[in-house]
Amino acid sequence: LLARVHDLARRLDLQEEAYRLVLLALTGKRTCRDMTEDELFQAALGLEELLREREDNSAQALRREFGW
Repeated sequence: LLARVHDLARRLDLQEEAYRLVLLALTGKRTCRDMTEDELFQAALGLEELLREREDNSAQALRREFGW
């Protein structure tokens, strides 16, 4: 799970402080080191949702741009 959280953060291209704030919002903790397995799972789910939203927004922008 730890690797998954870090991979998702990398794919989202989050800067360090933004990454910490997202973790804090999702779990109440600023570092993965301090999280339980359940909290790591919640962090991964939240980051996956952010990535999905970003991809959805990109697709919508393409549809608008090209009239799809």
